[in-house]
Amino acid sequence: MLGRVARVVPVVTAWVVFGAAMGGAEVSSPPHPTVLLVKSGESRLPVWNVAGASPIVDRDGKKTKLRSDAVFFAERAPQYADGDVKIAKLTVNGISLVATVDSMADLSRAGGRFGGTAYFEFTADASVDLKGAFVAVLIYDQSFLTDDRVNPVSEIVVRELPTLRAGEEAKIAFSSPLSDPKVRPGVLMLIFAAGGGEVQTNFSAYAGRYFQRIA
Repeated sequence: MLGRVARVVPVVTAWVVFGAAMGGAEVSSPPHPTVLLVKSGESRLPVWNVAGASPIVDRDGKKTKLRSDAVFFAERAPQYADGDVKIAKLTVNGISLVATVDSMADLSRAGGRFGGTAYFEFTADASVDLKGAFVAVLIYDQSFLTDDRVNPVSEIVVRELPTLRAGEEAKIAFSSPLSDPKVRPGVLMLIFAAGGGEVQTNFSAYAGRYFQRIA
């Protein structure tokens, strides 16, 4: 089943963060735990978890599934949820991505382009059992990191994850249509536990660079 993509709306007062990387040089920017919000009417509600590609929120004590083409926001959270997850073997459209502080998972350096349907694959190795977790994958224009004239044109894909068992590597694969092709597509990732708390990953240390550019 194909997931849908929603435009990410930057919130300057709260900062938008979707952190990325898989090894490489140290990053001076500190990690920024994040809560993912979704627009529901005139409100912004925390995403509790995801069913397929549709966000689920807690509305007056009742879990409600929203449309998969929802508008997402992000705010800085006070802390990470318990545990951590190692993300590895990330490929997009069959191209292996190993991010560094310089490349920030720059797909264009590997000759890749985004447009139409994107196919994501990676492995996740959690330190604690995570049931009801979900992943948020941010796709943006890499030129934004170095050029003030460039809009990041960010899109986000959310996807329900299978139960992650502590110490067991899980293989994740899904596809999603993308609405805005990027000249230099970059890929950033976040993983959330059930209830919406971000779980720290090996991508988290690289979130600061994107975070600071949005602010």
